[in-house]
Amino acid sequence: IVPTDTFTTSNDLFMDPLSRFEVLMDPTAITSQMLIANGEFTLGSPSGLGVYLDPIIANDTLLDDGTKFTIIDYQDGNDLVGLFMDDNLKLLREGDLITEGLNTFRLSYHDGGSMVTLTTVPEPGSFVLAVGLIGGALMWRGRRKQA
Repeated sequence: IVPTDTFTTSNDLFMDPLSRFEVLMDPTAITSQMLIANGEFTLGSPSGLGVYLDPIIANDTLLDDGTKFTIIDYQDGNDLVGLFMDDNLKLLREGDLITEGLNTFRLSYHDGGSMVTLTTVPEPGSFVLAVGLIGGALMWRGRRKQA
């Protein structure tokens, strides 16, 4: 299977609770495998058990911030029911962060209205460091002006 493969179904699609949704992403072409569901798409069960989300990056590479991969397109405004979960059985909600290899992604279930996407974001530790450095520089500048 290559990262540009697409699986399309015209029927309702149900993924069993605790099943695994693997998606291969190619960082050089910024493409990924994609599922196109033309019927209702259900992840797991209403009781709260979801489907494991397992993104796999070919040639684990650090991606630019904002790199977006569309992994599911549930077309025609059909419903997406249920949630993905991580390996610790934690349900992944809209906007949650997941880490794969060198990259941290923000999960969206409704990007563009009917697409599930993974978008790279700065690693949370890098963001905290950047804010700390900017804050320190502003404090130093303020003290220097007072002297």
